Amino acid sequence: MSVVSQFFLRRPTHAPEQRSPERGGRRIVDSLLRLDAAVLPRGPVIHGAHGIQAHINHRVLLGDFQDTVSCTRRTAERLNFRNRTIHHAGLKKEKGEKQWEDGLRVERAGSGTKDAIRSMVMLGGVSSEEEEEEDVKRMEFAESILLNHGESRITYTYLQFLKYFRYFLATNRQGTLITLIYIRHMNFRSKEVAQAFEASHCTTLLLNLLSVDDPPVQIAAMRVLDKVSTFIYFARLIVHLGGVRPLLNNLHHPNIHMKRSAGRIVGNLCVLKKVRVLLARMDAIKPIVCLLDENTKKITQMNTDYERKVRMALAFNMSPENVLRAKINRLKQQVDSSRRMTDSLLRVLGVVLCAVSKNAEGRLALRQTGMVSVFAVLIPLARSDVLEHIMSTLQACCVDTYFRIAILTEGILPHLLESLQNSTLAVKLPCTFTLAQCANERAIREGIRKMNGLDTVVRMLRWEIKNTNGALDSIRIACTTRGQSFDEEGFANSLLRGRDRVEAKATAQHQKINFSMQKAGNMKSSRGERTAEQRDREQALGVLHETLLVGITDLIWKASLSREIVTILQEKQVYSDLVRLIIELPRLFGPFRRPVTTASVKLNGLDRAEKIVLNCLHAIAVAAQTPKILTFMAKMSQGIKPWIVLLRLAIGSLIPAACISLRVLLKHPKLQQQFINLGGLRILFAYVAAETGESRCEALRTIEACLANSNEVKNLLKPLINAPRTIVSFIASMSTEEDTQIAALNTIAQMARDENTLAIMSDLDVIEGLARILSAAYSEALKISVVHAIAACSYFGENAEYLGRANCVPMLAAIFRSSTSSVGRESDIGATQLRNAAVRALYGISRLPANVTRIWEADICEELTAMAESTEDQVQEAAAGIITNIRLLERQATCVKYT
Repeated sequence: MSVVSQFFLRRPTHAPEQRSPERGGRRIVDSLLRLDAAVLPRGPVIHGAHGIQAHINHRVLLGDFQDTVSCTRRTAERLNFRNRTIHHAGLKKEKGEKQWEDGLRVERAGSGTKDAIRSMVMLGGVSSEEEEEEDVKRMEFAESILLNHGESRITYTYLQFLKYFRYFLATNRQGTLITLIYIRHMNFRSKEVAQAFEASHCTTLLLNLLSVDDPPVQIAAMRVLDKVSTFIYFARLIVHLGGVRPLLNNLHHPNIHMKRSAGRIVGNLCVLKKVRVLLARMDAIKPIVCLLDENTKKITQMNTDYERKVRMALAFNMSPENVLRAKINRLKQQVDSSRRMTDSLLRVLGVVLCAVSKNAEGRLALRQTGMVSVFAVLIPLARSDVLEHIMSTLQACCVDTYFRIAILTEGILPHLLESLQNSTLAVKLPCTFTLAQCANERAIREGIRKMNGLDTVVRMLRWEIKNTNGALDSIRIACTTRGQSFDEEGFANSLLRGRDRVEAKATAQHQKINFSMQKAGNMKSSRGERTAEQRDREQALGVLHETLLVGITDLIWKASLSREIVTILQEKQVYSDLVRLIIELPRLFGPFRRPVTTASVKLNGLDRAEKIVLNCLHAIAVAAQTPKILTFMAKMSQGIKPWIVLLRLAIGSLIPAACISLRVLLKHPKLQQQFINLGGLRILFAYVAAETGESRCEALRTIEACLANSNEVKNLLKPLINAPRTIVSFIASMSTEEDTQIAALNTIAQMARDENTLAIMSDLDVIEGLARILSAAYSEALKISVVHAIAACSYFGENAEYLGRANCVPMLAAIFRSSTSSVGRESDIGATQLRNAAVRALYGISRLPANVTRIWEADICEELTAMAESTEDQVQEAAAGIITNIRLLERQATCVKYT
C-alpha cells in the first residue's frame, strides 16, 4: 500500500506538457501516462433508458466493450475547442459551431437508428428486457444516468483510475494485490470510476485472473468483481464473457475464502433471469446444495460437540455458579468463533438458492436435489442472518405444491412457527409469507391450529395495529405527510351522503382544528428532533413492519379457509381488527387523500397499505360464509358503510376484492338493505359502465347477487334508467371477453324477473344477442349462462317466436341430450346445471305450437320423462310442462284428423 500512496495518491501539479523527473518508481508512472493517447469515437452519445439498453445489448453481442460515452465526449470536447479556436471571428464562429452541432446531431441520429435496427435483427424474437423484473429495469435506468450524465469533462479521478490500472498491468504479484485492494475500496457509484472501469477493459482482465493458480490473487480479483457485479451492466458483461463457469469452479475450491467470494458474485449475478436459467441448465444447483449439506453437517457436528461439553461441565461441576457460567460462556464463544466462517459461507449459499428459486427451472432442480431435507436439519441450528435467506428460499419455493407438502412431511412446520415467535424481524417476514403460502393446504392449516400457532399470529396482529411503533402508525405517519388530520366520521358521511357535506363541514370545523393541533403536538413531542440518519432508520423499520402486516393478513386470509380456525379467530376478535384496517387505511391513501410524494414512496408504501386492505377483504369474504360471522358483521355498528366508502373511493386494485366480499355480505337481509339505501347498486352500475377487465366482471357479479337475494327487483331497477342498455351492450358483440359475457348473461337472467325491465331489454334486441351467443358458445360456463338467460327471457311477448325462428330449439335440444348423457356417465356438476337450464329454456319456448313440434322432432321425450323425477321443483315442473304441451299438440292433431 505504501507504493500506491507514494506515487499514485499525489495529485500532479505540473502542466500536461512538462515531464516529471525520472527518479525511481516515477519512471513507470510517467511512461504509462505518456501512453494515454486519444481514442477515436466508436458511437454516438446516447440519451434515454431505451436507447442505452439497446446500445448495451448491441455492444455485448458484438463484443465491443470500449467506453463509447467517455470517448465520444472527449472527442467532442476537443472538436469544440478546435472550432472555437479557428473560428474566432463572430460570424465565422457562429457558423462553424452551427455546422458542427448539425453534423453531430445527424451523426447521432444515424448511428442510433443503425444500432437500434441492428440490435433488433440480432436479437430477433428473444427479448431479454421482457423477462427481467422491475427491480432490474430500475437499476438499469439508474446506471444509465450514472454512465451517461451530461457532457462532463474527463476528470482527475478518471485519469487516476486509468493510471492505477496501467500500473496494475506492469507490476509484479505484490503490486497486483496492492492495486486490487485499492481498486476495491474505490467508489464505483461515482460516474468517473464506473466509466474508467469500463474504458480500461478491467472486467475482462479480472475474469482472466480467476483461472490463475494463485488463491490470493483470485480472491482479490473476485472481491473487486463482487463490488462491480452489483451493476446490471457489468453483471451482463460478466455473463457474456463466460464468467459463470470459472466462478462455479472457484465455488467448489477447498479454500473457504474462495468459496465465499465466488458465491457472492454468483448471488449478485442471479438478479438476472438469464443467469438463473443458466445455472439450472448447467446442472450447477445440485453441487451447490451438496455444498450446503456438507457445511450443514459441520455445523451439526460443532453443535453436538458443544452440547456434549456443556453436559460434561454440568455433570462434573465442583465450582461455584459464577465460575460455571463463565466456563459455559467460554465454550459458547469458542463455538461461535469456530463456526463464523462456515456461517458466512452458508449465508452466501442461501442467497444463491434464494435467487435460483424464483424460476420454475430452478425450483425443479431444487426439488430433484432434496433441498428441503437439508433445510430441516439446518433451520434449528442456523443463525438469524442465514435463517433469513433460508426462509426467503422456502417462500419462493412454496408456490409449488410439492414444497408445501414437503414442509409438512419433513417436520419444518414446528420450526417455522418457532421462528415466527422468537426470531428477528428480518426472519419473521419471509417466515410469515412462507406460512401464508403453505396455508393453502388443509393439513398445514390443521397443523398450525394444533400447534397453537394462531396465538402467535393474533398477538403479532394486535401489536402491529395498536402499538405506536407498529405498521398502522407507520402508514398513518407516511400518508399524512402534510400533517393534516381529518374527522373519520365526517369523512365517511361526506362520502355516503353528498348533501350533508356543507353542514358537516360547518358544524365540525372548530373541533377539526383542535384535533389537528392536538395530534400535531403529540407527534412532535413523541418524535422530537431527529437527524436524517434516524429518520431513515425509522422509515426502514416502518417498511419492515408494514410488510410484516401484509404477511400476517395474508396468513389470516389463507387460514380462514378452515371453519375451525374461523371460529377460533372470531373468539379472539380478529375480524373486528380486520374491519378496523378496512375502515382506516383506505381513508389515508384514497384518491381524495393521496399525498404528493415521490414515485418510490407511492409505489412501495401505498402498495403495502393496499395489499393489507386486499388481504382483509379476502379474509372477511371467506370467513363470512359461516353464518355466525355473517351475523356478527351485521351486528357491527359500521355495518356495510366501510364497503360503500371503498366503492366511492374508486381504488382500482381494491374494487374486485370489495365486490367479492360484498357478494357474501349481501346474503344477510340487514346488510343488503343498508347497501341499497346507501346507493350501492347505483355505484356498481357506474363501475360497469366505466371500468374494464376484472373490476367490471366483479361488479356485474355483485349486481347479480344483489338482485338474486331480493324479492323487489322492480323497485331496485326502477331508478336505474340506463341499466338495461348498459347490460345488453355486453352481449351485442362477440368481441366482449368471455368472463364479462358470462357475468352479463347472469345479470340479465336476474333483471328479467321484472316484466318492465324485460320489455325494455327486448326492445334493445336482447333476444338476438342471446341467439347469437348460443350458436357460438364453446365453453360449458358460457353455455350455462346463456341458456339461463334464454329461460328467463322466453316468457315475454314474442321472444319465444323469435327464438324458434333463430333455430334455437335444435341447439337447446342438442345441449340437453349431450348434458344428460354426461350426467349419467360422469356425474358432473356442470353438466347437471346445463341440463337443468336447458330444460327450463325448452319449457319457456314450448308455449308456441311450432316450437313444440320442433321439440317433438328432436326425439327427447324419453329424456324429458326421466327428468320429471328430478328432486328440484322448477326442473320437474319444466319437464312435465314440456311433455304436457307435446301431448296437447298430439291431441289437437288427432281431433283435427277425425273431424
